[in-house]
Amino acid sequence: MIKDYYEILEVHPKASQEVIKRAYQTLAKKYHPDTTVLDYHTANAKMQELNEAYQVLSNVDKRKKYDVELEVVRRQNGKDSVKSYEQDSGKENIKQTVYEICTNTIERIEKSINYLDGYGKTNKAVSDGIARQFESTIAKYLTHIKDNKGDTQILATNVGIAYWKIAIAYSWSDDWENAYNYVCKAAKYIPESAAVYIDFVKSFERIKESRRKAQKREFFSFIKRGLAVLGCIFILFYIFRDSNPPTNPQPVAETEKTKETTSEEKAKKKPVPPPSYTPKPKQNVITGYVQEEKQLNYDGICRLTIDNTRNDYPVYVRVWYLDVKEPYPVRAFNIGKGSKFTAEELTPGNYEVRYRTLYEDDSIPKDGSKSQPFELVQIEDDDGIRYSDVKLTLYKVSNGNTKTTPIPGDEV
Repeated sequence: MIKDYYEILEVHPKASQEVIKRAYQTLAKKYHPDTTVLDYHTANAKMQELNEAYQVLSNVDKRKKYDVELEVVRRQNGKDSVKSYEQDSGKENIKQTVYEICTNTIERIEKSINYLDGYGKTNKAVSDGIARQFESTIAKYLTHIKDNKGDTQILATNVGIAYWKIAIAYSWSDDWENAYNYVCKAAKYIPESAAVYIDFVKSFERIKESRRKAQKREFFSFIKRGLAVLGCIFILFYIFRDSNPPTNPQPVAETEKTKETTSEEKAKKKPVPPPSYTPKPKQNVITGYVQEEKQLNYDGICRLTIDNTRNDYPVYVRVWYLDVKEPYPVRAFNIGKGSKFTAEELTPGNYEVRYRTLYEDDSIPKDGSKSQPFELVQIEDDDGIRYSDVKLTLYKVSNGNTKTTPIPGDEV
């Protein structure tokens, strides 16, 4: 059966050569595998079809011959070329509209979603807006892609990819319920023959597993909250029970013997001063950086030495960077008792040191201290580079060669 090249290029059978050329350039840019958001298999098939149509219609002689053949076929089928085009253009407009809706949705997701941790709320709001708009605009066109064959298969794949991208957008907001809901919708439209099918299946399984883990976490969180509420109820029950003594207690006759016994017991129960308690220092503390924490500000050659050689206890130390609106720690390390540690290659700027003593008994309150702010300087001149080499000595932790201020342990 002869193909309708005018329909493929979306032009009228009476269109001029200039109109045909512009139509080809516009569609080629839209469907080229390097510029389209469609999968490679779909885009490549569309480009082959466009090239075939343009090769015939752009050549005057080939076009005349083709027009004759097309007219013969049309008349055999009881159709007129111009009238048939006008009748079929409505279907083509539907295909074009569905493609544009899917393409615009995917482009909005790529531009609006922030693929970094910490943007969950923002991504959630963006995903909700895109999903609502897509479903409201695509709903009336879904009846045109029921059989999932031929051109309608391409449309179905486009709709499926758009649903898939919405699911991925929700995954970056940790909304796994909506992510799973939309990836299930995508599964209805993406056929096994699509080039993206394997990647889609992998993504589907990842979202499904993440949703399962999220549900499990929510379940255990609910159990913990329930146990916490029960614990509070029991504590309040015992508090109120002990604070309400029994009414009308029966009087007890006090005999001479009872008085003597009471006097003896009072004499025996003299207050005993509590024994002095010296907490034990934490054992086997290795001097050096804490591996689990990030070590930052390596853009300079300044040095900072923390001397703990006069202490009998190890310490946990953090160096805080102050030249920002919200200060943050840039180095974290432990120093064993009687040891010292040097943080090297520090970036110039204003800093402060925060630290706390490490005890063997974790139940001891973890109070900390912080130093006065100090500045590390790095200057390059004709004689070379001059830089700060600062040394802070800790005497019994709270009394050293720099003034310190007590702080809560969790602020270290």
